[in-house]
Amino acid sequence: MFVSMAEGTMAVTLDIAKLHLRVTHNHEDDLIMSYIQAATTAAEHETGRSLITQQWEMHLERFPLGNINLEKPPVQRVDSISYLDSELNRVTINPDEYRLSCHPTQPRILGTWPQGTNVIVQFTAGYGDELAVPEPIRQWILTQISTMYWNREAISGKNISVVPYVDRLLDRYRIWNVV
Repeated sequence: MFVSMAEGTMAVTLDIAKLHLRVTHNHEDDLIMSYIQAATTAAEHETGRSLITQQWEMHLERFPLGNINLEKPPVQRVDSISYLDSELNRVTINPDEYRLSCHPTQPRILGTWPQGTNVIVQFTAGYGDELAVPEPIRQWILTQISTMYWNREAISGKNISVVPYVDRLLDRYRIWNVV
């Protein structure tokens, strides 16, 4: 799988992070942006979700017998499904021949699949822009940014440990069990 995200798009803006940190100067904007990037990546890892709109591509050797299970919910749409037919031609399936089931923890593509190999599924996932990311996730990210900013010397090269109640902000959004 690969992901491409709009350059500079994060779950928390620089202005919001600076407001949270009570930073009024621009001297450390690059540093704060690196903390935003790290905290957003950590939140996506912890939850198993795409936060900001992202383009994903999934490769399969062949079509499954049933549904195509997608990772990184929430999935907004399926952009295309293509495969190699028996004559090694790349064929794109008509979108009318499948349907996206937007289950909150396990989105699936429902359809009857042809014989084919080298399947490529392109889809768009994420909540939208930074304002669409659920507030508990945004608060967790801001807490991570604050921890990194105010304790940068103390945590250099060490694992960041946050108060357990802060990590509980993500519990509702974690993908606990994928079926």
